Amino acid sequence: MKRYLVLVILILSLLETNLHSEYLGWRRIINRATFDISVNPKNPNTYIAGGEGRLIYRSYDAGKTWDTVIVNFRTAGGRFNNVLIHPVDTNIILIGGLNFNVIERSTDGGLNWDVVLSKNYAIELNGKSMVFKPDAPDTVYAGDFQYAINWRSTNKGLTWDSISQLRRTVQIPDGNGGFTDSSWSTNIGAISIRHDSTNVLVYGSMHGEMFISTDGGVTWNFRGEVVKPDSAQFDCEFTRIVFSDRDPRTGYACITYLFSLNKSNGGLYQTTDGGWNWKQIAFPDTSIWALACRGFGKTDEIFIGGYSEDFYVVDSSKVPGAGIVRRSQDGGKTWWSYDPTMDWFLKDPKSNANIYGINFPTSDRGYAVGQAGVIMRTDNGGKDWNTFYNPGKENLTGVVFTNTQKGYISSASGDIFKTVNGGAMLTKSYSDNKSQFYSIFSVDSSTFYACGTNGVIIRTTDDGQKWTTQITNITDKLNSITFFNDKLGWAVGNDGVIIATTDGGSTWNPQSSKSKFNLNSVTFTSASIGFIVGDSSTLLQTTNGGTDWKKIAVPISQHLRAIAFAKDDNQIGYAGGNEGVIIKTSDGGNTWNRSNTKVARNLYTIFCNNKDSVVVGGQYLCILNTLDGGKYWYIPSWGSGPLSNMWSLRYLGTPGSERLFMASEAGLFVLDYPSYIEQLKDPSMNNGLIATADRNTLKVKYTLAHTNSSSVIVRLCDIEGRTLFSKQFNTFGESQLELEEYLPLIHGAYLCQVMEGDKVRTRILIVE
Repeated sequence: MKRYLVLVILILSLLETNLHSEYLGWRRIINRATFDISVNPKNPNTYIAGGEGRLIYRSYDAGKTWDTVIVNFRTAGGRFNNVLIHPVDTNIILIGGLNFNVIERSTDGGLNWDVVLSKNYAIELNGKSMVFKPDAPDTVYAGDFQYAINWRSTNKGLTWDSISQLRRTVQIPDGNGGFTDSSWSTNIGAISIRHDSTNVLVYGSMHGEMFISTDGGVTWNFRGEVVKPDSAQFDCEFTRIVFSDRDPRTGYACITYLFSLNKSNGGLYQTTDGGWNWKQIAFPDTSIWALACRGFGKTDEIFIGGYSEDFYVVDSSKVPGAGIVRRSQDGGKTWWSYDPTMDWFLKDPKSNANIYGINFPTSDRGYAVGQAGVIMRTDNGGKDWNTFYNPGKENLTGVVFTNTQKGYISSASGDIFKTVNGGAMLTKSYSDNKSQFYSIFSVDSSTFYACGTNGVIIRTTDDGQKWTTQITNITDKLNSITFFNDKLGWAVGNDGVIIATTDGGSTWNPQSSKSKFNLNSVTFTSASIGFIVGDSSTLLQTTNGGTDWKKIAVPISQHLRAIAFAKDDNQIGYAGGNEGVIIKTSDGGNTWNRSNTKVARNLYTIFCNNKDSVVVGGQYLCILNTLDGGKYWYIPSWGSGPLSNMWSLRYLGTPGSERLFMASEAGLFVLDYPSYIEQLKDPSMNNGLIATADRNTLKVKYTLAHTNSSSVIVRLCDIEGRTLFSKQFNTFGESQLELEEYLPLIHGAYLCQVMEGDKVRTRILIVE
């Protein structure tokens, strides 16, 4: 017991002294696209980052402030994805990259630049393919990916020689049914040097090939293709190779690919014999560009960052990569995901807004609304969409039109907007800054209902001139409201809440859902038959007006967000939800089958024009429509989503206290404590967390600090920072979270952490 009391005292001292660690995880220090980063080894406060359009960024105060340098002249393209500071003469900086065509050099810390390698063809560096020789820092290698030239400089990058070309023997048909040997050059993707034997160079190609040299890059051994031979071989790019500082015979390499044909060829590869042989150890379906590793006790800590260029760049079902940031502290056996906490940058919020409401007053005219005040219109049944100019930034959550010109829009700002000119101009019909509205419904051209937070329901019967608040006697957030006629209505919300009215909203009474999941959307096809969808693939059905609800089996596991039935055939219905899920029923809701949408974005709203014509809205301005009952889905609207491609991961700084840097299209990030044991600046912020643990069970009770938090992560770590348990909870509108999890734990000290937004609550646990 005394030993663990000592550990607790040490941890508490860290809580008091590490006051600068008030943030959670990665912290962005440049908000513009970056592609590589280098830190002055003699002055760890000096950073040089490679940008786009012949720009570099410099900081002399550890990233607090930056200046911008134009390398000779400004262009629209060009990405500096190889930035090196000389390890001894730190005034010397070398840069190269893509669409840059040369290698340039500065001798004054980046102020002035000279071209040092230029030919009558472009000298381009694809992945991390320029590196100093560890024991002879005046020697630097660069691998040109276009012509597979291995370039070497022995005078700090001032002049360069082409010492070899990477070639391999291939067999080509001879025209007589046989094959003949031929030699071809490859395309260099990434290079690395063994730090225990610096004449050993390992190069990876753009075709999934590995080459090794034992004489400093003069001659090469082709080690083979690590990818399957029937793939699109040109689309398997080695972009980073790195050897462990713990064991130089252990190395890691990652592959980037663009086409889904190559899905099993991606991921992380490992060598344990110094680069002679490689095997795939993780993420075969994932396109990875950035990679870093360092020794972690008797094994390696590894970070990877993903990259995708597929048409559906955010829709990871095609080519997973964008937005993926993972860490392993056991050499790649198990992984911790940073994905939910990354602060990716949306270049244009309006062009990437989530679509939350769709309504069609006629079969041709339709409206869609969403985040950042986005309002869109179609005049051909959803085939094409145009965006209205709307200076507002409100989160628009629902929309209903009674004709092509007049409509109402609900918002999470507590406003109900009205338009009488087809969305061209909005006026406030109702405003309550204490409420947030999430659904709106029209009974007729004068009667409208809206529902939202704290059980609020409001009604107008005179076309918006006066709104009255209904008495619901609940405090839960209401997500959806519907009426079958002017008397019969239902509203559903968080924690399985269902309330119903039989007198047009004058009184509301609870109904039992027998569910604790959040219920997100409700619809009725008759006075008796209704359906509700919710989190964790919840789909409920009633056949007696809601007196009884039963759960219907569905062939998916994702959250369901919306449900709608066809007006011309109440046997046909559609429900949609997270990760592009759409399910369809053709027998009145008794059985459901999944429809292939080809996207993986979350879907939030559905409108059925008729049994065959359906329009769906979702994440990042995504709108889908089908004209054949879901056999084929068109995508007339989409946004690019967050800029979340990673280009570089590097441990930089004083050995033993390195920082981990990540250059990405969303900016430059730093993770000051890769062990991920972040503590609190203000210990009083621990209020609200109760945690206990024994040999079998972890129990957590947590009161949320913010009612609008969308998710909370609960995590248990050991003292070395290894994650033993992690689970994310969707908590929008929730006030408290409770968890009881079976975990076989040995005796020792642990940290229980609850992460809500940018705050971390920590509790120290002792298991006897």
